[in-house]
Amino acid sequence: MDIEFISIAVTTATIAAAAAWYIFRYCNSSHKDQQIKKHVESTLSNKSKKNQMKQPKKGKKDREESRFPHKKSKTPSDALFVTALKGHTSPVLDAVFTPCGKGLATCSEDRTIRVWKRNTLHAKEPSYVQTNVDLDHVTHLRFSTSGKAAVGSLSRDRAVRLFKVSHGLFSHVADIGKDLNPLVDIVAIGLAANTAHQYVLLCFGDTALFLLSSQGQVLEKINTQMHENYWAAVSDCGAYFGCSGFAPGVKLWSVTSENGHFVKVTPTTIEVVLADVVRRLQLDPCTWEGIRLAQYILVSAGIRQGSLQSLVMDRGSIFQSRRQRWKEGEECRVLAKGPYKQPCKSAQIAISSSNYTLAVGAKRVIELFSTTTSNQLYIIDEAHFKGNITALAYSSDDEVFVSAIHNRVHVWKNLPHKAEVVDRLKESLSSILQGSTKKRIRDQIESLSRELREHSYVRP
Repeated sequence: MDIEFISIAVTTATIAAAAAWYIFRYCNSSHKDQQIKKHVESTLSNKSKKNQMKQPKKGKKDREESRFPHKKSKTPSDALFVTALKGHTSPVLDAVFTPCGKGLATCSEDRTIRVWKRNTLHAKEPSYVQTNVDLDHVTHLRFSTSGKAAVGSLSRDRAVRLFKVSHGLFSHVADIGKDLNPLVDIVAIGLAANTAHQYVLLCFGDTALFLLSSQGQVLEKINTQMHENYWAAVSDCGAYFGCSGFAPGVKLWSVTSENGHFVKVTPTTIEVVLADVVRRLQLDPCTWEGIRLAQYILVSAGIRQGSLQSLVMDRGSIFQSRRQRWKEGEECRVLAKGPYKQPCKSAQIAISSSNYTLAVGAKRVIELFSTTTSNQLYIIDEAHFKGNITALAYSSDDEVFVSAIHNRVHVWKNLPHKAEVVDRLKESLSSILQGSTKKRIRDQIESLSRELREHSYVRP
């Protein structure tokens, strides 16, 4: 019995030891496998991290696009877009083409005035000449008809600075009107500097309007009785100026001078009475025949019914194709009226040099209208990335127009204007009898149409 018991116990112990040894080996091998697996995974992760470190870092634009995929690019995608003029470090407040048409002047809150060369606007990096404004910045800028003189309204001093302009550089001549209305902002300025008339127009945000000499002498002070002035403009000939404000309509005055010396200001019998408030107006120059005054008036869409109105007085021949001439003593009347869908109190307007098209900019939208039919010729929905348009201007040859928002100025091809010219020329063919004139007009139509096709311009 003892021997049997001892053999059974030895067999059991041997089996238990063998089982324990196999269990130990299995557990040890699985542990090693896990260690090997972890080591391989850590090696692969380290390699991937090294590869990521070797890749170039994303720029600010790439990071913004990855974080905000809905964020829009600052460059417009519209077919009319040419280029963006960059360099101002603060908002651009005004943009005006020089009378000779060779430059575009922009003034900014960064206390600079830049004149961009017109023939380089299509280049990747347009060239410019910069003038620094001492201790203040210019909010509005106007040139004389010769382009050799300019005036700018100063924001801090609430005065006007006279400049002498040469090769795009502005030389400080004098500051005038500094203490006329020191508590009210200047909303508009104008300049008449020719052999017939010489004065500076200064329009404040209350009801005060001043005419000053180049030496700062007050030639005339006018109470516009509009409760609040919104805008004022001087015709290029200097014979007329107008003002709009809180009261509906536009008031016009005529200036009398003798040998270039101011004599008096007379309110005209032409008072444009409208059912709404006029935010912007622009006066065309007079012709050698006498009076040719054109007004294009933007009626703010946020006040009452809202409409775009084009009022024109013309004793010249600008609307001769429509056989609409203004007779002596004839009152101003609406030639065209159409809807305007961008309610904005700070809307801007600009008239093409040929008076064929009207550009209206509000918020970030630019609309182009025909001054004859008031039909919408084109619309740019996203002209800028953000903000409200602060300036609009046409070049003297009507090839391009510009718009300003914040610190950028965008240049646009003026193809809608060329399409409107084609329509005007086609209308004039029926009334022309001379064969050589007809052929010349047909050639011009074909040339303009070819250019429109080359740019793939599509009318709305």
